[in-house]
Amino acid sequence: SDAELTAFANRVMALAKDPKAARDIAQGRLTFRLGGASPQAGAVPVASAIPATTTSGGVEKIERGLLSERQIDALDSSVKRLLVGKSVRFTPLAQDRLRQKGIKIERMET
Repeated sequence: SDAELTAFANRVMALAKDPKAARDIAQGRLTFRLGGASPQAGAVPVASAIPATTTSGGVEKIERGLLSERQIDALDSSVKRLLVGKSVRFTPLAQDRLRQKGIKIERMET
């Protein structure tokens, strides 16, 4: 709807104020998808428009989406633990990269 498009544009503008998020958008590390659209047969959904939220103590929180190797590489080097929602999925290369970096994955209950 028009209201949803306006909300999306406002969200992108807010993200662009953060230099790291602006770089991630420009370099394709932060991608967007339509929330209500059903994927075509054989299509792989891209990462959620919800960016990772950094909390204190080297913990990153991601609530939904498909995480790729590029997105794992884009995480700050201080991140040692990744809190993920139940619907978050990882590509095989992302899982390899998490192991290489020593980042532990913890699923959130809600």
